Amino acid sequence: MEYFPDILAEYQDIDNNLDLFDFWEKEYLLRQQAREAEIDSALQIRDIGELDFLLRSLYFGRRLEDFWSVLINNLNMHPVLQWLQNSPGWLQEAFLSFLPWYISKYSIEAQKLQFLVSIYNDSYQQSYTAIANVLNLDTCCYLLSRTANNQLRTLLKKREAHLLKEKNKATYGMSLASGKSAIYNTVYGDKVNLIRKVLELMHSSNSCNFHDSYSADRFGLLLQTGEMLFHCGLAEDSLLHLKCTYEDYQRNNRLVESLEDEKIYRQFYKILRRVVPCYALLLQPNSAWNYAQNIYKQFFSRLEADQPSLQYLNIYESIAAGQYNNTRHIALEILYKNIKIKDLRPDEPPLLSIADINSGFDDERLKQLQQLFEQKLPTLPHEAFIIMEMLRLMQLKGYLIFNNKLAKALLSAYMQLWKWIPSKLFINFDIVEQLLAKLDRPARIEAERLLVSLENHNDQKLRTDLLNRPELFRKQSENIRRELFVGKFLGML
Repeated sequence: MEYFPDILAEYQDIDNNLDLFDFWEKEYLLRQQAREAEIDSALQIRDIGELDFLLRSLYFGRRLEDFWSVLINNLNMHPVLQWLQNSPGWLQEAFLSFLPWYISKYSIEAQKLQFLVSIYNDSYQQSYTAIANVLNLDTCCYLLSRTANNQLRTLLKKREAHLLKEKNKATYGMSLASGKSAIYNTVYGDKVNLIRKVLELMHSSNSCNFHDSYSADRFGLLLQTGEMLFHCGLAEDSLLHLKCTYEDYQRNNRLVESLEDEKIYRQFYKILRRVVPCYALLLQPNSAWNYAQNIYKQFFSRLEADQPSLQYLNIYESIAAGQYNNTRHIALEILYKNIKIKDLRPDEPPLLSIADINSGFDDERLKQLQQLFEQKLPTLPHEAFIIMEMLRLMQLKGYLIFNNKLAKALLSAYMQLWKWIPSKLFINFDIVEQLLAKLDRPARIEAERLLVSLENHNDQKLRTDLLNRPELFRKQSENIRRELFVGKFLGML
C-alpha cells in the first residue's frame, strides 16, 4: 500500500514538471492511489495545491471523514483557513454539518477549534447551534474570550449556562476550587478537598472525554478515582467502583496494549491491597480474613491478593478474641500467625517475637513498633490499626507497659483513623479508657470529650442541626460534630 506523504511528493513533482495534459493523466492515477492509501489525520499540508488534491482524491472519493480530519488539524495555518473561507458555500455547509459528530467523537483541544470564530457567519446560525450543543465548558470559555460577535456569544453563553447547571448538579452544588483553609483534616489531607478531587476525576474519566472509551488512559483515571474514594474514607464506594472498573476491563482489555495491560493490573493490585482488607475489617471485623479472601475470589478472580497484608486480618481475629476472652496462649497464636508475614516480608520488623513473650517488650522494641504503625498509617491503614491493637492486647496481658510517648502516639493514630472513617472500631470506650492513665492533660481532655459526644449524640438533634443550622458543621472548632455526622452518614455509628 502506498504511503500518503510519498503520493503527495509525487503530486508536487508532476505539478511542477509536466504540461497540462500529462498532469491530468498522472494526477488521475495518483488520485486512485490516494483513495486506497492509509492516511494519518495529523498529516501536514504544505501548500494549497495539496489541499485541492486531497479534496479531489478523498472528498470526492467518498472518504469524507479522512478529508475533514486532515483539514481540521491544519486549520491553525492561515492559508488553510483562507482556503476554507474562500471555498464554495456547499463545502462550508458540509464541513459545519460534519463538525458536531467529529467533536463528539474525538477529544479536541479548545485552541484547535478557534477557527470556529474566524469562519463564523450569521447565515450559519443553525449549523453553529448544533456545534455549540456538543462543546465542553473549557471550549465554550475559550471561544467566548476570542469573539465579539453578539450572535455567536449568545450561542456560546447559552451552552455555557447549561453546562454550568449540569456541573453544579453533578457536584451537588460544591465548588471544585480548593478551600482557603482545611476544616476536616485526615491522614490523606482535607476531606473536603479530597471529595473535590474525586468529582474532578469522575468528570475527567467520563467516556465522552475519550476517543477510545476503553483506552489505558481512561482506565488509569478510573483507578485513580477508586483510590481517591478510599482516601475520602468511602471504602465501600471505592470497592464498588473498583469492582465495576475491573469487570469493564475484563470485557474490553483486548483493546489495551500488553505493556499497558501489565501496568493496569499492577495498579489494581496496589489499590486493592489497601481497600479490600480495610473494607473487610470495617464490615466483618471478627471474620475479616475469610471475608477479604472471598471478595478477591468472587469479584477479582484474576488478581493476586497481597497475602501478608491479608494475614494481618487473620492475626486481628486472634487479637479480638484475646481482648474479650481470657484465651490462653494467645501470644503464641499471634506469634505463629506472624511467621507467614515474616517469611514474605523478611525486612519488616516482626509484630511479635519469642523474646517479647519471654522477657516482655523493651523500649527499643516499642519504639520500633511505634515507627512501624506510624509509617503504615497512610499506606496500609488496616495493618497500622492491627499493630496498634496488638500493642493494646500485649499491655492487657502484661507483656508491656505504656509510657506517655507511646500512649500519646497510639491515641493520635486512632484519632487519625477515626477522622478518616468515623467508626467505633477505631475509637471506642475500651481504647480510650486503656490509654487515659498514661496521657497528658490536653490529650486526655480531647479523648474524654470525644467519648462523651459518642455516648450522648442524638440522631434527631443531628438531623435538626444539619437542617436548621448547617453553619455549625463548618466551624473550625466543630470537628467532633462533623465526624459524628460523617459516621452516621456512612452507617458506621
